[in-house]
Amino acid sequence: MSYDVDSGLVNSFKPEVYAELVKIFKEFDTNNNAVMDKSEFKSLLKKLGFDDLDKKEMKALFKDFDVNNDNVISFYEFLLIMKKIKT
Repeated sequence: MSYDVDSGLVNSFKPEVYAELVKIFKEFDTNNNAVMDKSEFKSLLKKLGFDDLDKKEMKALFKDFDVNNDNVISFYEFLLIMKKIKT
């Protein structure tokens, strides 16, 4: 796994925003494997103020982020969702 992603996706963010997204993702990728598992994702959501989600809502949100359904959220998938939220 890697933090390398398509330059077109990277360039869709202002450099300072992209740098912040990298920082955020790495903060919650606690085992440094370039993906977030459900536990790491849950920690991210809590930090963002979504600690009132029930299990069903959490599962649905994880599924939305996990575009390729491999049960982890890659940095690429994270950026795709952040781009959707941004626009």
